[in-house]
Amino acid sequence: MASDAGVEITRRPDDYEKVKKELVAAGYRGERVVVLACSTIPSIHAMSQVATDVLRRIGMNINMQLLEWGSVVARRASREPLDKGGWSIFYTSLGGMGNISPGPNLPLQASGATAWFRLAR
Repeated sequence: MASDAGVEITRRPDDYEKVKKELVAAGYRGERVVVLACSTIPSIHAMSQVATDVLRRIGMNINMQLLEWGSVVARRASREPLDKGGWSIFYTSLGGMGNISPGPNLPLQASGATAWFRLAR
């Protein structure tokens, strides 16, 4: 079940300036991005450090909030705007066989009010 298809994009040098220009061309104008990062689960904490660093390098206006996991879970339920406790990004990971097939994959079952979680708007 292994394949090299699509791997080449991960093997080239990083070009943050190119991505920064593409982000601006796509309409990003420096809006604040609130990131909920977990401090109590080492793998998710490491993921949040690396991914948020990349977002900053490409020019995003990041407000990273380091919280324990219970607070991340409680906060991600908010559908409020950013200035009222909302959020833009949170990091997590899912394991197990339920992620191999689209049928039981919870994040793929994201339709309206029944979604696994909903983004604040």
